[in-house]
Amino acid sequence: MSDNMRADHRTVGLVCKDNCRFCNHATVWPRVRIRIDARCIVEKMNMTKRLLKGLLLLALSGLTALPAGAAVRDDVMKTVRQWVEGLNQGDTKSAIAACAAQTSIVDEFPPHEWHGDGACAKWVSELEVYNRGLGLTDGVVTLGKPRRVDVTGDRAYVVVPTEFNFKEHGKPGKEAGALFTVALQNSAAGWRITGWAWSRP
Repeated sequence: MSDNMRADHRTVGLVCKDNCRFCNHATVWPRVRIRIDARCIVEKMNMTKRLLKGLLLLALSGLTALPAGAAVRDDVMKTVRQWVEGLNQGDTKSAIAACAAQTSIVDEFPPHEWHGDGACAKWVSELEVYNRGLGLTDGVVTLGKPRRVDVTGDRAYVVVPTEFNFKEHGKPGKEAGALFTVALQNSAAGWRITGWAWSRP
């Protein structure tokens, strides 16, 4: 086979469509074009298989992470419910235990803001005084379905619609549509409330 019978297949129109790595600078006979195209096809199929395998592994890892995320959100809401249920049942010790040492609070009754060490305990004692002045008793907060339970690392953010039922001088009353917004931090003791706000409609 003489040199003058050989030709770069690119010069005779035999370049693969995607200019694959098998035919770059290749010196071939026109009759072996089919063999080169076949190698291109095999390479493309292998690349497709690797891509699909990667996507499958990514999807499976996402499915595996879902239960863990749900479990963390349940733990966060458990602390939020501990605070609310403790107050509903008059178990202020249990409610206060759901708070971090440093807490910030915004609520509808004066002075409207509490923060620092023991803020939850201070809020509880001042709420009791405020309610007595209004003649308000039998207060029960019911949490609705959370609108947001966002967890990022050791921090969480919760927004829950609520309904507050009570008696004022013995007459039933209700406050519906308020939002309870809570910030929490995870520690060795578990999730603890670092801040909350009550927004009445």
